[in-house]
Amino acid sequence: MHPSALTVDEIARAMGRGIPDIWTLARNMDRAFWPTRRKRVRGKEREIDSPRPREKYLLRKLHRFMQKNLRAHKSVHGGAKRRSCFTSAREHLGRRYVVTRDVQNAYPSISQTALKSRLLKLGFRSDTALLLSLLCSVHGRLAQGSPVSSDAMNLFFFDADRAIAAACGTIGAAYSRTYDDMVISLDSRARAEWPGGIMRKQIDALGLTINQKKLQKAGFRPGHCEQRVHNLVVNSRHGVRIPAEQVKKATDLAESYLRGAKVVSANTLESLAQKRSEVTGWMYYCQQADFGPAKNIRRMLDAGDRHVLQALKAANLGVRHRKWWVMAAPYCNEPARLAAAWNQQMAKSLYANYSR
Repeated sequence: MHPSALTVDEIARAMGRGIPDIWTLARNMDRAFWPTRRKRVRGKEREIDSPRPREKYLLRKLHRFMQKNLRAHKSVHGGAKRRSCFTSAREHLGRRYVVTRDVQNAYPSISQTALKSRLLKLGFRSDTALLLSLLCSVHGRLAQGSPVSSDAMNLFFFDADRAIAAACGTIGAAYSRTYDDMVISLDSRARAEWPGGIMRKQIDALGLTINQKKLQKAGFRPGHCEQRVHNLVVNSRHGVRIPAEQVKKATDLAESYLRGAKVVSANTLESLAQKRSEVTGWMYYCQQADFGPAKNIRRMLDAGDRHVLQALKAANLGVRHRKWWVMAAPYCNEPARLAAAWNQQMAKSLYANYSR
């Protein structure tokens, strides 16, 4: 869908509400979100704005509509369907030079006014641009934590993505962006300094600034160094590799889970389920890479599950579908149910022995 064809009425229908209700929601977005909380992500504190349940449901419907009808530029791999940091990293495998630029505090730096202005330049109608900019913002800035945050960011960067991708195409360079992380890779030594300049130009044009700390640390990586794209190693043309420190962290966690499973008890069952959830997350993450510890983690995960099931069987406790770890509180918390039944059974056993 071309931006000029999108109307307020279509947005209202996509969200399942009337036009007056949608405008009321848009003009009161500050009340639609929980108070801003600060969360530490990879050593950096971020301001997270999470919508309340009813508003989150409506914004998710808007997100699905935008994903289907307002597609991001083809160079975008963050917040785009069937793309991820791994698909972005594969665009840069085996290149001689990798140049990255990260935007400083991207979400809070994009104001509601700036987003509206960018939408108007893309061709949106004035009322549609105003409505979308209000629905995607909270406290006058882009909401980090909203279902539509990535959609809004991709629209905001659309012209910059198009300009950089077109320039890269003329010299045989590859360009991709994942959220606020831009990457250009190329093989020409003569043009090795060029990518930094064009990315800086586009970032400055958007009124944003470059993260200087990341620029100094990994802004330019030649082939003889370990080249990372979104913290994934891309030196080899054969595929993406998980970096060594992540391999160690994931493997250590899986080993810790296996040790805990061997000595599981009623008091440790719930915490073990939490640890299993973390291990599973790492396994699925590593499975997306071409080289990583996913198989080893899977092996330890299965071994740990067998130990837990054996302990539960010895305690005469039945497990639903053998999935003892399922936690979907308050509706279903299998570890809590099993731990309570286990403790109750132990208490009855102790009472019976005492009565004798």
